[in-house]
Amino acid sequence: MRRVVFLMAISLLLVGCFGVGNNYLGSSNTNKVVEKIQDSRKLSFANTTVEFVKAVMVKVNEGKQFKFYDKSTLYMVPVGNDSSNSCVKIESGGKSPFSNSWNYAYVGVIYNGTGYKYAFIGFDNSYYGFLFMALEDIEKNGVEKLHMNDMANYIDVDLRGYYNSSTNEKHALTKEEIELYSEVLNNYSIDKVVYLSAKAGCKY
Repeated sequence: MRRVVFLMAISLLLVGCFGVGNNYLGSSNTNKVVEKIQDSRKLSFANTTVEFVKAVMVKVNEGKQFKFYDKSTLYMVPVGNDSSNSCVKIESGGKSPFSNSWNYAYVGVIYNGTGYKYAFIGFDNSYYGFLFMALEDIEKNGVEKLHMNDMANYIDVDLRGYYNSSTNEKHALTKEEIELYSEVLNNYSIDKVVYLSAKAGCKY
């Protein structure tokens, strides 16, 4: 009898230990799955912004809708998945993997007389997004530099000149701000910024 009780006790102890172990392993595996899903969504976000930039690039090269020939001018083209607020919309997709809509999204284009430089700035309604980043930087480091639902902390700092969160309006860039963004664009000379508007027919 004592032997049976002893064996039962050992069995319960082993089950308990392995049960805890399984729960632990399950938790660890779950975390890895969550991380993989999050990394996949980050990559999707970066790829979507690259698609926006390349869609604008196609139209700039066509020279029909956009004729950006003024040197030292930074053209800001609104993009997104809503044609009423965007001058360029991706045919399929175009949504952020973290939100159904974009709060603010622009592709920046600058011409130096011989070629163009492209960048992206924007965030979705969940405040996931990029500060002003050159296309090649997004392609190379987009996943690492994506701001995770904290863009609200940067709107009045790094996005000043493009967006004022308190008034929901854009305002003119200062000389210092132009120099800041000029560095991002590999020191392309920037004298002025032109914002295109879908409501104004995307003309300037």
